[in-house]
Amino acid sequence: MLVYSQVLYQCSYKTYIPGGQVKGNTRRTRHIDCPASILLRLRDDKLRIVKLNMEHNHLIRKRIDQSLAKLNQEEENFAKEMLEIRADPLLLVECMNQRFKIDISLEDIRYLLTPKETDSFKHIPGGFIDTLRVNGFAKYILNETGHYQFVAFTSRSLQQFYLGHPEVLSMGYAPNFTACGYLLLIVVGVDKYLSSQSIFFAFINDESLESLRLAVRAFKKLMPACAVSQTATITVDKPGDLATVIAEELSHVTPIFCQWYLMQSVRAKLLMVPKRQRSYLSDLFTHLMNATTEQDYQHSKEVLHIYSPEFYDYFITHWDCCTPSWANFQLSRRLTFGSKTNNRLRGAINSYRQILDSLDTADGLANNLLEHSHQKSQSRARDDLSTIVCTRVWRDQSPEVNNMLRHISPAVGKMLIEEVNGDVDYGHTPDLKRKTCNCSFFLQWNLPCRHLFRLAQNHHLPLTDLIAGCRWIIEVS
Repeated sequence: MLVYSQVLYQCSYKTYIPGGQVKGNTRRTRHIDCPASILLRLRDDKLRIVKLNMEHNHLIRKRIDQSLAKLNQEEENFAKEMLEIRADPLLLVECMNQRFKIDISLEDIRYLLTPKETDSFKHIPGGFIDTLRVNGFAKYILNETGHYQFVAFTSRSLQQFYLGHPEVLSMGYAPNFTACGYLLLIVVGVDKYLSSQSIFFAFINDESLESLRLAVRAFKKLMPACAVSQTATITVDKPGDLATVIAEELSHVTPIFCQWYLMQSVRAKLLMVPKRQRSYLSDLFTHLMNATTEQDYQHSKEVLHIYSPEFYDYFITHWDCCTPSWANFQLSRRLTFGSKTNNRLRGAINSYRQILDSLDTADGLANNLLEHSHQKSQSRARDDLSTIVCTRVWRDQSPEVNNMLRHISPAVGKMLIEEVNGDVDYGHTPDLKRKTCNCSFFLQWNLPCRHLFRLAQNHHLPLTDLIAGCRWIIEVS
């Protein structure tokens, strides 16, 4: 255990006697090397520190004795990066213990904290986080990989909503990363059609441009990399003009906005225009939002430019660049409605469903099957979806497979069954054939990437023959 009375820090400060008039001869600059515990006691005792010699607002400018540090360079850099996004120090300690397989407490990262964070120690009982922590809305734990894992909502209405929607695989109310207010970060995987790959969504409830930026950076740092890359959209629950932050931090993500807060944000910006124009410009912005055609939208923009060039510049900067996210004439209009978070959450889930429907999932694959397999009936083609949808992971990794899917040929299921029951060792029980009746057969037995490519290569057959052959297996099982 690190004894902090043996670790000295170099600092300088100016003091004066509280309650008395501050004069030049009563204030003095002191330079001391002292333990952190003594330095903190100076701040809480009769002496008041007026100025500290600090670097980046950190209480301690320089550690004198590096040999006594419990953190190596990698661990210290990780801690600094996490603190830059205002991670909860308690959660950070637990995360580092799991990530680096070490055993540290709050005392071991005290020298990295700001004075404000250090002051908050007095409100923290003990030095370790409990295995399960509860914040205002949800319970969550840190799993073995050092990522947050949602357990349950403490809000009864949210929990009932969560339990009542089976298509929602996981929802979580993340910790308070920011100092400006709670950050709602709900990660949703919707399994409406696909059983091979989840699509993630994030729901962020925050207040300001800077705190949203911190929230998005925290999302990128603390979520698994695969979840970040598969995030289709982020719902910005409160601020309305923050699309630029999403574009900068997560360029592949399209934001969803709350209409009520969007209009609140716009009305706040209307304060820059004369009073007599505000009502008209507010109505004009609403008309822009609800324009049914692009021609109507462009015409309204021209009118906006005539009436208020200042507000027009604001609109072009913050809104026009992200029109597909919110404009009505765009098919992908994405807005949530309602004055309560629960209602907007329901609206966000509905938007997620629409996004899934717009992707080339089951419906898109069905259309491909109907276009390139005219000899099959529509019902038979849709039955084949039980096997085709399992190939999304291939299509994401290989453009060749994507092309193959457009030319489904007759099945070679007999050969596939011989391989499954023959020499190929899949590491599973002999009842594999019986389990092929499950439409998620390929996913459950890890067949797609590991074996079907090899089967296709060994027998010089198109991979799509093997995919279509799965339907034959289901029929004869």
